[in-house]
Amino acid sequence: MDEPVDVRYTDSPPRKLRGIWQLSRQVSARHGVSVFKQYAEVTALFLHRGIGPLTYYEHALWRPEFTPEEKRRWLTSLEFEQRVKGLNPPGFQCVSSHKVIEAALLRQACIPTPEYLGFLHPVDGLDASGQPLGDIDALQALLQRLAPLRVCFKLVTGQQGQGFVATEVLWDGDAGVARSLVDGSTEPLAQFLMREVSPSIAQGYILQRVVEQHPRLREINPTSVNTVRIWVLQTESGPEVRGAVFRMGRMGQLTDNTARGGFFAPVALDSGCLGLAGTGSILPDTFSVHPDSGVQIEGFELPFWQECLALAQATLRALPRLRFTGLDLAIGKDGPIVIETNEFPNRISVRNFGLPMGDIIDPDFPFSPPA
Repeated sequence: MDEPVDVRYTDSPPRKLRGIWQLSRQVSARHGVSVFKQYAEVTALFLHRGIGPLTYYEHALWRPEFTPEEKRRWLTSLEFEQRVKGLNPPGFQCVSSHKVIEAALLRQACIPTPEYLGFLHPVDGLDASGQPLGDIDALQALLQRLAPLRVCFKLVTGQQGQGFVATEVLWDGDAGVARSLVDGSTEPLAQFLMREVSPSIAQGYILQRVVEQHPRLREINPTSVNTVRIWVLQTESGPEVRGAVFRMGRMGQLTDNTARGGFFAPVALDSGCLGLAGTGSILPDTFSVHPDSGVQIEGFELPFWQECLALAQATLRALPRLRFTGLDLAIGKDGPIVIETNEFPNRISVRNFGLPMGDIIDPDFPFSPPA
């Protein structure tokens, strides 16, 4: 059977229709839901709720375990956007959208985060001691003072691992050395920085010490820091965790993002146990063991799970005027650490939470048919 066109990333109507047709055939072949039933459901959801075929397949609304009423309690992309804007006033979204601001706020609230080393920017750059950090020369001087260390560079407004760079910095006499965290190969530090960091320096980088993840999570994939994405919603009774997925990278990749080939697995909120791992495709391939390391994923129990839940709730309390976030936690040998928060998390995570999207972030939504 042909691999379906990913209808999320094409604007061509013929290719979208071809992709939907291929998806419907794959769902029928893999899961026994007839093409006729799929199209009947898509038509009914669109007429009654404005939910189109992209949402239907992206969120696996063909699943028999969801009743027709539950399927109608999904949010369209516009409804999701409006709901999040209502929960997170635009004037306060900069708290999460700029990593330096976010890191400073979380540190002030005593939320554990990666060690902050500085902000690299041609105009506004400062290291953690308040000294200027505006160019590669100043950066090398800082790294020389801190070496040896494992350091990562993140674009302050980057998403999905965009612009993420990490290396181990060593100092040999008068020259810095960059050693790869993937294969241990080395090169002159100046050469590494000019190639990997200098081209985007005008966008600004936050510098942090690389998190040493829990040994059990390192076994899953040692080259990436494997993280938990947790959705937290402010309710009348306080912050409440609404769903979680565990994300893991592929061997040789520094990040665990699905955009870089990573996987995810749903997390049972009561136990911290993982379900089947899946790819980031619109119709995911699933597997019970990590294909690179061979570690059993299904049934794997995350360490410090209750601490993860408590930290997620405390983090939302620390974000002024924000009532919803999708935050990323790493788990170190001593407990969880907040990597970053997302005021507009990718809504694809919802398909792993076991509840309709409306019940997760907007239980009072009327779900009336479109006018």
